Amino acid sequence: MQKLYHWLEHGTGSLIIKNLAIIGFIILLSLYICYKRQKGPENEFIFEETIVAKNLAEGNGYATQVIYPKSVAILESNKKSKGEKFNFEPNKSIPELYRPPGYATLLAFCLKILPENIIEKIWQDPVSETPRGVIAYNADYFLLTVNVIIFWVVCLLTYILGKALFGTKGGSISLFGTIFSAALWDQVLKVNGSVILMMLFLLILILYHRLELNLNSENNNYFSRKKLTSGLCIGILVGLSFLTEYSAGLIGLAVLWMTIFYHRKKSFILIVFMIIGFSATISPWIIRNLELTNSPISLAWTELPLYKIDTNYSMEMFKSDLSSDYPKISIRKIIGKGLSGIEKSLTAGIWSGGAFIFCGLFISGCFYKFKNLITNNVRWTAVSGILILLLVQPFLNSGDSVRLPINYIAPILIIFGSGFLLVLTESKKSLTTLSKSSILFIIILIQALPLVNKAAKPKSIPFHFPPYIPSTMVLTRTIIMEGARINGFGIMSDIPAGLTWYSRQPVWAQPKNYAQFVEISLYQDIGALFLSPARLNQPYFSTLTSSNLSQNKSISTTGNWSEVYKSLQNREMPNFFPLKNVYQIWENVYILTNPIIDLNNNRNKQ
Repeated sequence: MQKLYHWLEHGTGSLIIKNLAIIGFIILLSLYICYKRQKGPENEFIFEETIVAKNLAEGNGYATQVIYPKSVAILESNKKSKGEKFNFEPNKSIPELYRPPGYATLLAFCLKILPENIIEKIWQDPVSETPRGVIAYNADYFLLTVNVIIFWVVCLLTYILGKALFGTKGGSISLFGTIFSAALWDQVLKVNGSVILMMLFLLILILYHRLELNLNSENNNYFSRKKLTSGLCIGILVGLSFLTEYSAGLIGLAVLWMTIFYHRKKSFILIVFMIIGFSATISPWIIRNLELTNSPISLAWTELPLYKIDTNYSMEMFKSDLSSDYPKISIRKIIGKGLSGIEKSLTAGIWSGGAFIFCGLFISGCFYKFKNLITNNVRWTAVSGILILLLVQPFLNSGDSVRLPINYIAPILIIFGSGFLLVLTESKKSLTTLSKSSILFIIILIQALPLVNKAAKPKSIPFHFPPYIPSTMVLTRTIIMEGARINGFGIMSDIPAGLTWYSRQPVWAQPKNYAQFVEISLYQDIGALFLSPARLNQPYFSTLTSSNLSQNKSISTTGNWSEVYKSLQNREMPNFFPLKNVYQIWENVYILTNPIIDLNNNRNKQ
């Protein structure tokens, strides 16, 4: 008994109990936050990747059931240029051309390792009468579970790197600074995959730290297995970052530059191994894209000339355009959106990105030289990567991406902010141990206040409404399109990815040009159109129904969307529009159907 008491109070038992208590606290905190604030995917960007994950898990490859007219036109044009025939198969998946595969691959792997009875429950249709009465789509809970588990890994890696750089106390402060970050929890709850990049970046810095330890040891053999293996693994991790978010691969430039800067010509072999690891990781995906579209990153390169707020030609307009034309590159537009993005990141963004109070400590710490040479090397490598991402990424992104550098670099800011905080407290010899602990506690408390505020709010509905309503979207498959798909009819929507995810059926994206709506019938007859608040909510609805819209060059002389939108108010569609039947589900949520579909469905019920 005495040995047990000694083991619990002074031995490893005390450490085990303390660690178990922290783990238990993190799990309980995670469950509570997820219960109160779970929201599901927030926009089409995320849905596009989750749909690919489902197809991949089912053995259909990197394909999607979201049918963008631009994708069809590009695939057809590429086939014809090779002298091959393009066969569009209605209600089948088409190759994904816009998103990198990283997040989808991870989700597909998680789906593959789950038992079949769990998989069946994941894809079970949600049923509800009102948006606020619904239990979230089980697949959304699956996405949340994966993101939470990865976030736990991020917290562990934050502790490991913080401890390696600044000791146990530094690791602990970094851990609690991360777990209590409201902005980081927002990324988890939005299930957008940002936590994957957090994890990969932390792994890169952990390996880089170990590489620096080896390079600065007495053994100056640059050809040792440990050093070359570290270089190879860093290259692989940078490649995985690139495959998760193309612009995130820019972190590799910082690693290469700082390795050359610190170790000069001796780093040549390490650089070669890093490049080999990176190239081997991304090569299969690059080859696949070149074969489909003659572009190494497929149609994702169009993020460069396009801008989300451009009312003339945004990424959404580009994807819904049934032509094989590419956007023109305007240097003025690229510079404008890049500078706007940098301004946003360096003003409000950097403080709301997740590091919060630790961001100020991180910036202040950049004017201080740590006594440890390796810690300094790792810090400046991280700073270089952060600057490259913050200054270059806005020029490459159209504004549609939800994975922003200011969010996935937050754990790194927290770690080095924690390190500088320790320097400040430890350098004051007049402070007692209790005073130092109190200061650290107050900093963590301030970091946690936004999270406490979020957790104290009433429970939110478990999906993003508007525009997404899982139970209503399911009805488009189970009732409206029942039997119609057998006859070759398809469905279209202004939020095709969300409708595809919740209804589990192929969905065409609604083209901005009505004439192209007519052209799509050459590929597949459209039997229903799902219109959501994303298209119909003010202030856009007044613009859509404006008489001036008829002057738009993209409007067909045989019909236009403006007349269709106006007719929603009296539910009498214009003569040129084939979807005559109008059903209003909620405010600014409509389903327009072809009378033939309703007639067939009524016959089937009889």
